[in-house]
Amino acid sequence: MRKKKITTIFLILISFIVFNRLEAQNISEEIKSIISKQPEDSYYYTFVYRKLESTKRADSVFVLLDKKLTTENARLINQLSYATAINKFGENSKSLKILEDINSKFNSLSIIVKIEYLSANGFISLQNQNPPQALKNFQKAIDLLDSTIKPEIYQSKYMNLGSALNANKRPEEAMKVYNKVLQMENGEGNRNSLYLRLNIALTNSDLGNYEKAKFFFKESLQILKNENDAFAEIRTYGNLGDIYLKQDSFKEANRCYMEGLKLAIRSNSVLDLIWFYGSMGAMYYKTGNFKLAYEQLYKSDSVKKNYITKDVSEKLIEMEMQNKIKEEKLKKEFSEQLLKSEQIKKTILIIFFIFVLITCVFLIRQLSILKQKNKVLLEKSLQSIKSVNILKTKNTSNDVYTDLIVSLNDIIFNEKAYTNSDLTLDKLAKQLKTNRTYLSEAINNTFNVSFSQWINNIRIEEAKKMLTAKEFDIFSIEGIANMVGVSSISAFNSNFKKITGLTPSYFRKNRDLANNFSE
Repeated sequence: MRKKKITTIFLILISFIVFNRLEAQNISEEIKSIISKQPEDSYYYTFVYRKLESTKRADSVFVLLDKKLTTENARLINQLSYATAINKFGENSKSLKILEDINSKFNSLSIIVKIEYLSANGFISLQNQNPPQALKNFQKAIDLLDSTIKPEIYQSKYMNLGSALNANKRPEEAMKVYNKVLQMENGEGNRNSLYLRLNIALTNSDLGNYEKAKFFFKESLQILKNENDAFAEIRTYGNLGDIYLKQDSFKEANRCYMEGLKLAIRSNSVLDLIWFYGSMGAMYYKTGNFKLAYEQLYKSDSVKKNYITKDVSEKLIEMEMQNKIKEEKLKKEFSEQLLKSEQIKKTILIIFFIFVLITCVFLIRQLSILKQKNKVLLEKSLQSIKSVNILKTKNTSNDVYTDLIVSLNDIIFNEKAYTNSDLTLDKLAKQLKTNRTYLSEAINNTFNVSFSQWINNIRIEEAKKMLTAKEFDIFSIEGIANMVGVSSISAFNSNFKKITGLTPSYFRKNRDLANNFSE
């Protein structure tokens, strides 16, 4: 049994050595390719540095490339890629020094180096927990893009912008950027495709589309195992863990965090260690295990102290305080909060009920007032039917018009000229053998209204008589309107409402009241 264990350990060691040699061989080939091509594209340099597991190895690769690269642009892009890589290992002071040196000659740099400098600045800002600064730098890099830049670089810079928007809690804007990057592919994938889709999956997670994001992350994990990209694999496990934590699937969240943590330890990625310890602390806090939460956040803060110069995080202090509170007290606080919440709900319901009640009372009162108002208007209107005298004048001193008015009333009432919808002042004047001006003056001085108002009043008064008489029930309101000389039902309704304050239909429906009043 013991021999079997020794054999197993020996095989694991041999496999590990062979794997590392193969990986070193691959990196060596990639370095040779860079030296041969002298690329002015950070992608190739970043791809090599991302596979390294320590600052020491990154230093060796940097020195080698720095000696072999012959173009100034290639050497500067190598420096920027190296600075971003060692920042991941916790060498933030050293990486910032490289940025400062390049920044001192920024104005003399080529466009592509300026773009890569701003991009590196953005990455290091993100890694040092400064998303606003990262967004500003990535946007500046995009502003420098022109037609000489390769499509793949265009894509990668917009992807950087999307990452910064996500970090600034603006996932909707990030998704618009990623959709724009997808359109740049023209239906064909390229070197950015995998990372683009990982970013889209992460944005879906921020937008709450968890199942869609989980499906793509899981699919990506299978691809990443063949791609041998530890950086992307670590982040994918972390993002999956975050989704499971949001869904309260603590077992799955813990599994993903543990897998990612193993890879982060192996890759010596300080940033990822901080992230995983912090995320696991949040997970334990959410499950109520404050002791384990404190331990994980303490680890995160311990690593962070050597990376970012700042005091113990506020969350760690909160965890430490919560760890001292007894479980019974927490339960009591939870119960009190639940009771308070129920009381608030009851209060809101009572207020809502009172509001509805007041509204109903108000509406009922308004309806009552309206009904009473209509009743008064109806009574006044009915009184006019009983006592109205169309011939009554308000100005009795104008005896000069008496003969003309008598003749006018004879035509209007005895001959029922008002029933003619085409009746005009000109036609009446011609029939009375006078001119329209003199006739208009006679009507104005006798009745104190214009001809059109006078004839409308007559027609409405006659209509009111018909609407209150049962023998006219066989006629519609429009029919009665035509009978009194109004050809347009809309004009009739408008005039009736204007004169009586009531609609013709209301007037007819309440004729019982009308008949009672008449009696």
